[in-house]
Amino acid sequence: MPEVLASTMRAGLRVGAEVSKVYDDDRFRLNVKMPNGTITYQVSAERDQVCTKRVTGTEMVEKEVPPEGEWVKKMVEQEIVEWDCHPLLAVTKGDA
Repeated sequence: MPEVLASTMRAGLRVGAEVSKVYDDDRFRLNVKMPNGTITYQVSAERDQVCTKRVTGTEMVEKEVPPEGEWVKKMVEQEIVEWDCHPLLAVTKGDA
């Protein structure tokens, strides 16, 4: 997947497209807006396909959890993560 995204970015940059990357909690999106502005090409992937998740700790957070009866809120342990993204996604206009 990183190679596909990098190829798409390079192709867009070669034709003068506006390229942007969007990182959500679990998704990565590459947007390539063509120079005339009429077409935007978007590639979406699960974030772990292009980045490496690195757990840096845990924290206690309050979440709504599915109950056996009614919904309740309780404190749960949640990972604290950072993402190390693949170097191919660091493509710039000079690399196209």
